[in-house]
Amino acid sequence: MNINGLNLYAPATRLDTGNPYQKLSDANQPDNHQGQNDSVTISPAAIAAAGGQTHQQDPVDRYQALASNQAVERSRQAMAPAKVSREDFMEKAIQGTLDQRTGVDREKLEELEEQMQKVAANKNLTDEQKAEQLAALQQQIDEITEEAAKQTTRQEHSARITKEQEQIINKA
Repeated sequence: MNINGLNLYAPATRLDTGNPYQKLSDANQPDNHQGQNDSVTISPAAIAAAGGQTHQQDPVDRYQALASNQAVERSRQAMAPAKVSREDFMEKAIQGTLDQRTGVDREKLEELEEQMQKVAANKNLTDEQKAEQLAALQQQIDEITEEAAKQTTRQEHSARITKEQEQIINKA
């Protein structure tokens, strides 16, 4: 039956389920009625229910399904843009600008602070050992901040000299 050029009796076509990107060949086109079979896959649980029995699901299959669902969720989270509040973003941007201007190595400071927390939480160390290690780590933090202060002072001094030189050149 053709209505307005549409073939309403086009038979169903069967694709290879192993290849989701398979294109229909000329032999599988709707106008060709030869060699076409439809198939239905029934799950083991459906087969058991049809027979009036209960199906015992293999726990390994259940955990594999959960694992694949978790993998899908992890990939979705990885693809989703990070949700950062405006305040957090601004705080990090300002901190990064200050660190750049002062020459502070923020990563090194954070690493030293983490080490200090680990030392403080370590129950295998005596109080004297903790105090020594914490003092050494604090000294490293102090050295980093002192170097940053010196660098800032040098930059300010250099900027002041450059400005004075420009003023002298402009007067002349």
